[in-house]
Amino acid sequence: MASTVASSSPCASEASTWRECLKGFDYSPDRQVGACGPSRDEYYSCIRLFRISQGVNPDVETAYKLPKECVKPSEELHECMMTNAHMVAKCRSKMDTLTKCHQKFAKQKY
Repeated sequence: MASTVASSSPCASEASTWRECLKGFDYSPDRQVGACGPSRDEYYSCIRLFRISQGVNPDVETAYKLPKECVKPSEELHECMMTNAHMVAKCRSKMDTLTKCHQKFAKQKY
């Protein structure tokens, strides 16, 4: 857990490593399944340890849990990111739609 410093970007290096793996990954039908699994696991492990270090139970649902009303926009964003090799600029409208949905339906405002 290299980047668990209390900041606005905990686990930034782990996220970057996972993102680079995904960007460089061939999404063709014959791709190697799970090629970025180790990077993903490192990222989620870091997030879990960061939450523990902040006194938050990592197993408790948070305000960032996706509201059921936002499942479809989330799936659309996921599909867009996969189709566009995780180029955020190409999926900005889908991302904005998901953000607005979460702000509208999340139990806690942030």
